[in-house]
Amino acid sequence: MVVVNSAMIMTYYKIGTIINKRKTWGSKYIQRLSNDLKENGKGYSYQNLKFMSQFSKEFKDDEIGLQAVSQIPWGTLTTVIMTKSKSHEEMLWYIKETIKQKRNKAMVVVNSAMIITYYEIGTIINKRKTWGSKYIERLSNDLKEYGKGYSIQNLKRMSLVANEFSYNEISSQLVSQIPWGTLTTVIMTKSKSHEEMLWYINETHRNGWSRATVLKQIAMKDYLMI
Repeated sequence: MVVVNSAMIMTYYKIGTIINKRKTWGSKYIQRLSNDLKENGKGYSYQNLKFMSQFSKEFKDDEIGLQAVSQIPWGTLTTVIMTKSKSHEEMLWYIKETIKQKRNKAMVVVNSAMIITYYEIGTIINKRKTWGSKYIERLSNDLKEYGKGYSIQNLKRMSLVANEFSYNEISSQLVSQIPWGTLTTVIMTKSKSHEEMLWYINETHRNGWSRATVLKQIAMKDYLMI
């Protein structure tokens, strides 16, 4: 989606540049252009062509091609950020903040999908425990083409997670939104009960704690103070 949006905004920017070079052709030029392009869809309405013209005036080539501008949805960029900002600097600040928020949301989705996958693999491993102590080692070797995430140590962690949490806790609660390393090497290893784990998971998510902060809070026995 980002690639498609970026290509579209680059196209709109180029059209805006052409429009601005043709301003001497008269006030009806944009109207005629919109009519000529209507077979290409609603993206070339009279109003949107005006937005392209304003957009091309506001930003330089290098700001479009190299910065975060082309990653912002067109409607957000033209009808919100450009119209509400009082300066070019403020506009760029809003654009960068929007990108950060979208990246953070994307990371949460990716992390959640990864942890649910790890949980399901851990469940499979636990069902094969009767296959012998070498099973995890053989599985790790079979999965090595998929990267370091399937090391013997990490497969053991998947098994522990599947033993510790129910599927409902993984899929419906905050467990899947906590970074894997923080969850398995800090919260799970340092907590003395399931309830304590869930408490630190909730607080980590609510406060945006880093791994180092979680370690500090556990060392301070934060859970015992509630």
